[in-house]
Amino acid sequence: MSNLKFILGLLAGILVGILVVVFNPLPDGTLLRSVPDGEYHSYTTSDVYGMHRSVDGILNFAWLLQGPGDFVEPAIRNTTASVLLLRDDTGNPVAFATRLSTVARNDNLLLGSLKMRSYWNIFWPNEGSVYMQSEETRRPMLRDGVLSFLSGGDLAANADSYVLTTDTDLNRIVGLSGELANVTGAYSEALLSPATDPEIQQGELKLRLER
Repeated sequence: MSNLKFILGLLAGILVGILVVVFNPLPDGTLLRSVPDGEYHSYTTSDVYGMHRSVDGILNFAWLLQGPGDFVEPAIRNTTASVLLLRDDTGNPVAFATRLSTVARNDNLLLGSLKMRSYWNIFWPNEGSVYMQSEETRRPMLRDGVLSFLSGGDLAANADSYVLTTDTDLNRIVGLSGELANVTGAYSEALLSPATDPEIQQGELKLRLER
């Protein structure tokens, strides 16, 4: 009987711990849900060349899983790099970009802080280029995945889209070259239909360029 009580207590403790991590109200960081008058860009799986954002990289579980495209070296295990083709609102390719994403140093799963940092370079042919960076959060995706699992479904985030970027001073755009050499601004990124297939990547970028 004592063993049964111990097991039940252990399971209850694990469940409470998961709920505290997922629904912890303490972590700050307001989602940047839109950028007013932002220029629209999008990408799909066929536009992404390189590493996909793996689940263990998102949650900082480098010791647990290893995706087929992940770095093996422990120091950069939770880092992904890729080149992307960006399209306008009509679906025409207008720019290409490089993206480096890594788990934030202040990330703390036990406190419900699921943060990453992304660094972009975007190039518009015959126009110029910009550098972008922002801090991102994955808490809404984890929350929805846990709720789905606890209700009898898969551990999957089922919303149509998730805004990744947070409204912080780290979100900024800096002009680098050409006609964009002196621009500043901010951007937001949304991940679309992340639950349909782990191999599918679809996203939307909104860039506010202040000339």
